[in-house]
Amino acid sequence: MKHNRIATALIILPFFVLFISSCNTDMEEGPTLPSNELNLDLAMDDVVADYLFENADKKVESTIIELEQNGYQTDTEKSVPEEEDFVCQVITVDHPDSTCFPKVITIDYGDGCSIVFNGDTITRKGKIIITITDRRFVIGSQVITTFEEYFINDVQIEGTRTITFNGLNESGYEEFAMTLEDGRLTFGDGSVYTRDANGTRELDRERIRRNDTVYLSGSMEGINTEGQEYTRTITRKLMLIHCEEYHYRWTIVAGEIVSTLDDVETVVDFGDGSCSTGVLFRIDNETYYFTVNDFYHRCLHHRRHNRHQNHDGQNDNSGDGGQDDGGGDNGQNDQNG
Repeated sequence: MKHNRIATALIILPFFVLFISSCNTDMEEGPTLPSNELNLDLAMDDVVADYLFENADKKVESTIIELEQNGYQTDTEKSVPEEEDFVCQVITVDHPDSTCFPKVITIDYGDGCSIVFNGDTITRKGKIIITITDRRFVIGSQVITTFEEYFINDVQIEGTRTITFNGLNESGYEEFAMTLEDGRLTFGDGSVYTRDANGTRELDRERIRRNDTVYLSGSMEGINTEGQEYTRTITRKLMLIHCEEYHYRWTIVAGEIVSTLDDVETVVDFGDGSCSTGVLFRIDNETYYFTVNDFYHRCLHHRRHNRHQNHDGQNDNSGDGGQDDGGGDNGQNDQNG
């Protein structure tokens, strides 16, 4: 389940669409998972977290862009085409003008706004609260995001996300410093994942937005759903592009992440830059390959079910965001640049 958010990651992503050929022991093809099944699941937690936090980033960014274009007047604010949840969200701005800063923007999903994406129902509820200190491209301006009882399906998202605009870097890309403090995901089964992170997002902006490219670097640490401390470092910049086969949503197509958990190192290799490239997991000298279509649909409903069935001897149908991961409005990635 959580794995499904992996490729859509970002923002991430959002992001996080990988049809895992080795994720389900009942599958007709692909290797089964031996003793490393739990380690693989835990590695997937990182990707799931990417999706959820970056999904929020995408929503925040698209909202700010639309409001900015309309002078922060909420009566004319429309969500971008990729966002289909505008039918029931309520957006308010404390200073609805283009001159007064800082501003506080609230996106309120109330008791729940649902959409259906690729057969999966994605429901958001609660509030995303955004503080913007200045116009987006003023050097040093910040976007600070917090959450109030905010859920995607059964996953509650908490933490403080701060994005600071650093201006253009040596490559001529727009550069943003990103931090996440006290990040916390609480799944429907009661398990908790925490994260604190520091990183950089570079945006290579083109005249046509679909041709933009995002590069991510940085590191993070926290406690996974098994109560174990972990570290995670991007050792080769993650590259995200809009992939036509995923309806032009952001997809990680290159880069490498190294995670350490109890002295076990996991390497996630996202490929060489092609939308058709799969994802490789290397754990304890064993390699697992996921194709970008498999992953999102099969693992979406497999991961938590199998993990808790193995641990508790019973099924878990609470859906830790399950269906949502697959991708709702983001399906394949919500990392927005």
